[in-house]
Amino acid sequence: METTASLSMPMDKKETDLAILFEMPLRQGKPGRSLQVAWNEQLPIIEGMSAKYFSILRTTASGTRPGNHFHTITKEIYYVLKGGIEVILEHRETKKQERFFLSAKRSQGLYIRPGVAHVIVPSTESTTILVVTDNPDMYKDEFKYEIAN
Repeated sequence: METTASLSMPMDKKETDLAILFEMPLRQGKPGRSLQVAWNEQLPIIEGMSAKYFSILRTTASGTRPGNHFHTITKEIYYVLKGGIEVILEHRETKKQERFFLSAKRSQGLYIRPGVAHVIVPSTESTTILVVTDNPDMYKDEFKYEIAN
């Protein structure tokens, strides 16, 4: 039987130097719909993170590359709601890069550690991304950083 706890904990979690990629369970109990938990304060997906600011990012033109910045203290989680994206992460000192491909077809989330530069490259013409952060003033903690392909 599904419980709030079983729906709130990742089924799979892959931790890297720059991020954590995780997959959440889907509740399929009712015909024609499914439910994916994005955040449960009682069972945080990322230890030490408190979700305080939720925003929707939409891209509608090919070639759009949101990001190319980093945050010094802000923690972020991305969920793709429509379409697909590649997220390129870069360690600012070592220049080490990691790439993640996320799709609305999978119930994945990507946690980006503070200090890691990031850019989103949509793989579909139209994308919708839920951005969850722990900082309502995240735009004051946003610093330009160009990631080269």
